[in-house]
Amino acid sequence: MIYTQGTISTVSGSAMVRGTGTQFKDNLNGVAPGQVILIQSGSSNLLHMIQAVNSDTELVLADKATVTLNNVTYQIQTTVPNSISDGVRHLCAINSHIITFLQNMDKWMTQNGVVDLTLPNGQTVSLQSIKALQASMLDKNRNGADIPNKAAFTQNIGAVSASGGNYQGYFRFKQVETLPNERNAVMLVSTKGGQPENAQVAFTSYGWYENYVHTGIIRGGGADTMGYAIDINARRVLTIDPGTITLNSNSNWGGLKVYRPSGTHWRIESAPDDSNVLLNFIDRDVNSLNKSVQTLPKGSGTILSLGTNCWRDSNGFIKASSPILQIHPDGTFITNDESEGATVTKLNTGHYQVTGVLGYNSDKAWGVHGGISSPKNNNGLELIYIDDKVNKDGSITIETFHRQHSHLPERFQNKRIKALIDGEKVYYQDGEPCDIPEGCRLDVRVQMPENSVWNLKQKAAAERVGDGEPQE
Repeated sequence: MIYTQGTISTVSGSAMVRGTGTQFKDNLNGVAPGQVILIQSGSSNLLHMIQAVNSDTELVLADKATVTLNNVTYQIQTTVPNSISDGVRHLCAINSHIITFLQNMDKWMTQNGVVDLTLPNGQTVSLQSIKALQASMLDKNRNGADIPNKAAFTQNIGAVSASGGNYQGYFRFKQVETLPNERNAVMLVSTKGGQPENAQVAFTSYGWYENYVHTGIIRGGGADTMGYAIDINARRVLTIDPGTITLNSNSNWGGLKVYRPSGTHWRIESAPDDSNVLLNFIDRDVNSLNKSVQTLPKGSGTILSLGTNCWRDSNGFIKASSPILQIHPDGTFITNDESEGATVTKLNTGHYQVTGVLGYNSDKAWGVHGGISSPKNNNGLELIYIDDKVNKDGSITIETFHRQHSHLPERFQNKRIKALIDGEKVYYQDGEPCDIPEGCRLDVRVQMPENSVWNLKQKAAAERVGDGEPQE
């Protein structure tokens, strides 16, 4: 049988294997010392033997891993299918789970109150026992006759008449005006033929005050309806469904506006369908002139996260990002939204050319030099030397060289295999040209030209917003 559940991670030079979503210790899976594990590394597999199974998420290899990998797939050959050992393992696991099930059923059916049950995956759940459920149930066939205080029950659910008594039969709403006697009651008005404009459709009347305070829904007719909650015009402006509140606007720039006591206000407004903008967040002064405008562009993905205005570099550190691109050993690259249009070409071993840019980013957030983040090892030592140059046309030439750290004790030096010749390992020499190490990348923060895809989109969005509120 083959076990492949979850993913694993390794660290170069360590025999420990960390699992995510794995269950190495579960007897049903049959992972054991002496078995072979294949670990996916790029387009090839690494072959190791398991020395120990420490827990559901931790293995020890018989030898040390040669590369650092994060959340990669793997395969463990546990037994030969349909063999005697495979059958014995399954029988033992099934027997163990049956015993656990019977123990759980015994506790659930015989104990009182809340019982803790253990599931086959080790998870513990708390359930009310059968006896506790029986004790808490009412006898439904008595139709509420076993309710201790019926008067209090009907009072609590509001099943009382205007005179304070109980309703003996059913009630319904009709198209008549009904005025209740009790305070804090609700009046529904729906006379035959409908209400005229600017008349109450529904309102509540609070009798705690000498002068009544009314709130309600008004059928709009142009008159000032100050004091009522909703002024309804030609369309159904508000709809409440299970899980959804729907607002209908007569404008392509509809939104939510909130005034401050000073007369200034903030506004969240939508944009037309053909716009690249989803929402505008606007702050305006007393004359409705914009003080600030933040624009949320359309597109799928996360609004605020790594990759938008910050980035986790190859060493795990979070830095200001946009515009940024990632360069991988084979010359493949990844851009984010702001660096769209930049390209990378691998010219030779450790020789990369970045085009479509104007050098490094001008804000120097990654240091005076501009913006390359070099990969490091566990001791914080950089794995390569970088020689770079910004050309006259704004393109960037980047060359990478092996960094040995020969001043350190031998075991801590950065030894990197270049080739195997007749079974002998040949290592890179210090300063020798080499590609970016496998599994690593260069993060490069660049300056984009004014006519880049991102800059043109931002310019168009700013022109649509303008200096004032759009015409409605």
